[in-house]
Amino acid sequence: MPAHPFAPQPTFSEFKRVLAEYGCEYTNLECRLDSQAFYTVPYFERDMGGRKLRCVAIFEDDDRVQPADIRRICRTLEVPASLFGLDLTDWYEGPL
Repeated sequence: MPAHPFAPQPTFSEFKRVLAEYGCEYTNLECRLDSQAFYTVPYFERDMGGRKLRCVAIFEDDDRVQPADIRRICRTLEVPASLFGLDLTDWYEGPL
C-alpha cells in the first residue's frame, strides 16, 4: 500500500509497542563526559541472530511519529513500514 499524505501517525508509545512485537527493545545509553556531566541517548536495538541493529530515536511517549521518522526507523531495524500504513518501495529499491 503506497504512503498516503494522511497516513496514520502513531504516538511514540504506540510505535514502541508495535516494534516490541518484532523484538525491538527501547533503551538508553548513558554517555559520561566527565565525573559530573553526562547525557543519555535513547535508541532501539534489535538482535537479528548475532547481528545487532540500532537506531537512535528521541521522542516523548505522547509525540506523534512522522512518516519520515517511521520510514527511517523501520528501514534501520528491518521492520515492515507497512505496519504503519507506509510502503518503503515507494522511495527505496534496495534490500531490506
